[in-house]
Amino acid sequence: MTAPTDSAAVDRVWRQVNAGPRDALEHRLNPADLQTLRLAVTRRRAAAVTPARLMSRWEDDRYVRPSTADPRRIWRLEARLWDLLPAEFTGIDLSPVAPLGVCSALGPVSQDRVISTVRGTEVVSDPTNVLALEAARRRQRSGAL
Repeated sequence: MTAPTDSAAVDRVWRQVNAGPRDALEHRLNPADLQTLRLAVTRRRAAAVTPARLMSRWEDDRYVRPSTADPRRIWRLEARLWDLLPAEFTGIDLSPVAPLGVCSALGPVSQDRVISTVRGTEVVSDPTNVLALEAARRRQRSGAL
């Protein structure tokens, strides 16, 4: 398998990083350039992954293994709980990811304990912060804030 080639945009961003890596990564690079760089690095790392390494990660990484819970039981329980709620309650199906920093900015959670993505998002582990963002957005739209 051949390594992916970098685009002119990726080369331009690498030149900025070479001028001072820490300052560039922490301060100088705008979010779009940082994302471009992170995607390029991730693309190269993914190109080096082998099927054997994937199986090893599948076995060893608790974050990627399937849940042992029976989804039929969970769905029945959720349906029963929705049936018990008064009709004025609105359901919301959240995205599995949220804006980067939602857990550390809205709660006392270290970013070290959050699964961040290369696209400036993080995996939602507790929906409370995301629901707070959505509630604030809905209040702003209704003029309640």
